[in-house]
Amino acid sequence: MFDITLLKEAILSQKSLTALAAFVLYTIILGPLTKFLQFLILKITHQTKTNFDTLIVKRLYKWAFYFLLLLGTKYAFIYSGVLLKYVDKLILILDSLIILVLFYSLYVFLDIFIAYYGKKFAAKTKSTMDDSLIPLVEKFTKWFFVIIALLIIFSKWGVDIGAVLAGLGIAGIAIGFAVKDSLANIFGGISLILDKNFKVGDKIKIDSGDVGVIEDIGLRSTKLKDYDNHLIIVPNGKLANSKIVNYVKPNPKLKFKIDFGVEYGVDVDKVKKIILKVLEKIEMIVDEPEPSVLFKEMGDSALIFTARAWVENYEDAFMTKEKATCEIYKALNKAKIVIPYPQIDVHVKKR
Repeated sequence: MFDITLLKEAILSQKSLTALAAFVLYTIILGPLTKFLQFLILKITHQTKTNFDTLIVKRLYKWAFYFLLLLGTKYAFIYSGVLLKYVDKLILILDSLIILVLFYSLYVFLDIFIAYYGKKFAAKTKSTMDDSLIPLVEKFTKWFFVIIALLIIFSKWGVDIGAVLAGLGIAGIAIGFAVKDSLANIFGGISLILDKNFKVGDKIKIDSGDVGVIEDIGLRSTKLKDYDNHLIIVPNGKLANSKIVNYVKPNPKLKFKIDFGVEYGVDVDKVKKIILKVLEKIEMIVDEPEPSVLFKEMGDSALIFTARAWVENYEDAFMTKEKATCEIYKALNKAKIVIPYPQIDVHVKKR
């Protein structure tokens, strides 16, 4: 009598052997085939002007191999009919691994893109903040893809994604409160580099009254060096919301003023003429805008004048002003024009 059970087992056994043989052949061919394809693609990419595509091929080669290997294993289990009792779980495990490989490959692509083009951009700027920002973006991208991949895997395994997202939301709020100052500084730093209101080497004045030259623009803080050689560290969150005077923009020209007083009775036009000659002889003072002397006010003890002049570069302003002050003092003394002390006339009335 014909035994149908034995026939089924024979067919299943033959099918399993065929699938196993096909899988073994597939794995033997897969390595050399993908290596050969990589060689062909690299031959093409080496002819392009950029090595961006070459970097992608080199880094994604092994992940393409893993993807094809996992895919072949999955279909080998499906068509072989072996381990029927556990095949659903095995397929889920293989699908999870395939998802991880796919998302990691996407991350690798974006990582190369950010590193290649981001570092090119950073090399063109004097700020070091974008150099710090690039690794942060790379880490954020990595964790973003990891979280998305895990959520998809959880969904395939029947986990309630809504509950997971709710838990992540509560955790995110708690973390946000804990690191809000750090986040404010980081986003402040990002806004500073995007606005381009100043760069390393610029002389600025901040709300606190501190004046200094920018030494470094970091991810969380900006460093200024003042003229006493002190390093002032300002959080970027505070700096982004501050009023800032940039002495370099719109150009490095800078005006300085010198206030001085002379005694009452002196010819005002004579004073102006003397001081203008002094300013015109100082080498660092520019002709455009031209220097000027203004009769400012009649003070309690003296006639108050203001001498104004411009220098080509803000770095020369301090020493030029010091030289101009000395020369004005000498010129007034030479012309026998008295610079009075503050004084009060007291009249005593006899009764």
